This record gives sequence, structure tokens and C-alpha cells, in this order.
Amino acid sequence: MENQKSIDKLFGNFFEKYSNGRIILALFVLNIIFPAVVFPLFQGDTANVPLDLQFSYSPEKAYQLLAQYSVQELKMYRILELTGDVIYPIVYGFFLSLLIFKFRKNSLLVLIPLLAIVADLFENTGIVILISSLPKQLNTVASITSIFSSLKWSLIVISILLIVIFGVQRLFLN
Repeated sequence: MENQKSIDKLFGNFFEKYSNGRIILALFVLNIIFPAVVFPLFQGDTANVPLDLQFSYSPEKAYQLLAQYSVQELKMYRILELTGDVIYPIVYGFFLSLLIFKFRKNSLLVLIPLLAIVADLFENTGIVILISSLPKQLNTVASITSIFSSLKWSLIVISILLIVIFGVQRLFLN
């Protein structure tokens, strides 16, 4: 109970202040712009599915995927991981957190998408290390990066499910 009060005090004021329609709409628009405009600028062959979009992978699978990229595509992938894919997790994470808070003034639940941001940033760091170390293969780093990928996607799915559940509840119970 004491932990809940501490979290409410830490996050509650922030989310109360920023969970308004304009900010949520702006983050929603940015959530569309990143995958529709920003990421394609850095993507080479669209047949190559980036590690970021995989739920999980073995080190062998990670290196098979990376081997499909040209040297130039790997450079662009690395740049994306160090720029746009640092900003995007913050955008989607706060978008999901603000929506959860809008539906339920629960500071503990807003932590789920915030943890997805952290997992995504660790995933990005791992991918950058994997690309930067080529042709050397760092299987332990690849395995840890895959764990962060799985954690990120799990937390995102949980966040979206919470939003859908809360939205349906609001629709039918209000």
C-alpha cells in the first residue's frame, strides 16, 4: 500500500497533467508517422524483417537475418537504432501510458508501457552491439537482446489489451 502511494505521488501528477486529448492525439499521430514515414526512410530491402519486429529469435536466426542486409543497409539499420528507434519507444510508451491513465487513474498500470520503453531501449542497444561487432558473432548478446525483444512485445500487447478492456468497459458500463 505504501509503494502504491509512492508510485501515485511520483507518476500521478505527471499523468494527470498530460493525459489530455490534445497530447494523446499528438502522440497517436506520431505513432502513425514513425512506422509509415520515418522507418521506411532507413529500411532497405523490405523483405528483410528487422530484429526489432521479431518476437524472439535464436542467435543463429539473428545472424541469419543480419546476413541478409548489405553493408549499407546495416549502416542505416544501426543509425536508425541510435536515432529514430530511441525516440519511437518514448512516443508509443507514453501514448499507451497516457491512454491507460485516461481510462484508469492507476499509476501502477501505467508502468507497463514505461517498462516496454526500457525493454525496447535495451533491445536497440543489443542490436547496435550485434551490428557493430560483425562479422564477429556475440551469441550471448544476441540471446539477451532476444529476451528484451520478447519482453518489449509482451508488455506492448498487455498494454493494448488493457486499453481495449478499459475502452469496452467504459463503452458498456457508462
